[in-house]
Amino acid sequence: ETTGYPYNMMLGDEHMRRESLDMIKLAMDMAKEMNAGYTLISAAHAGYLTPPNVIWGRLAENLSELCEYAENIGMDLILEPLTPYESNVVCNANDVLHALALVPSPRLFSMVDICAPYVQAEPVMSYFDKLGDKLRHLHIVDSDGASDTHYIPGEGKMPLRELMRDIIDRGYEGYCTVELVTMY
Repeated sequence: ETTGYPYNMMLGDEHMRRESLDMIKLAMDMAKEMNAGYTLISAAHAGYLTPPNVIWGRLAENLSELCEYAENIGMDLILEPLTPYESNVVCNANDVLHALALVPSPRLFSMVDICAPYVQAEPVMSYFDKLGDKLRHLHIVDSDGASDTHYIPGEGKMPLRELMRDIIDRGYEGYCTVELVTMY
């Protein structure tokens, strides 16, 4: 978990950043040992007072280091956009595109936790349109549309049946998991 103290590569001093990157690299090593194929990370929160140019510069530096490591060990890295309640760095499909452009690594991919676009009134399918083959994983949850709370599918307000049909019609064959991180 790299979304809060003491592990957040986007916040804190150099010592905290270094420990966070080392922890992610350890997770990558463990994923490789288990033949997991990839390690999923997020950019977390960079602090409310951090200027955008500093945020994106730090993200580029961190992702560059992690992608170099991923390339050396033969692992893929998947960047998860979060809701604006959780992060001020990578929160939507355009942010993901920006991050991928900053660090054009063959080992860097992304995913969509369908709660993140839903609470921002961003069409979930925009991730499929914009990311193409860089989209490798889905978190399937339900949402109230007003918070980052992850509900059991069917207990929130998302039109999940229609969304699942759209995803199937798109021909998505990547991974998906149910992510219940709040209330359960």
